[in-house]
Amino acid sequence: MGERRIAPAEVLAVIEVGSVVERYPNNQPHPKVLLMAEINGEPLYVSCAFDGSYTYIITAHGYDAHTWSDPWTRKRS
Repeated sequence: MGERRIAPAEVLAVIEVGSVVERYPNNQPHPKVLLMAEINGEPLYVSCAFDGSYTYIITAHGYDAHTWSDPWTRKRS
């Protein structure tokens, strides 16, 4: 997050108001989701895993046109 200049408050905002872009229910050791919300006018993605008691922040990153067709659709490889 520091290298990408993403503030902890921005990550929390995505978790609080973001929409689920992708679900990974079979991810091990815990199910994972990719959330996205517009923060400061730009898409911000946060990947989280859940174990029933805790939310684990895996990564946070901005929009990458090489990876996404639009902020909601991952490009097919």
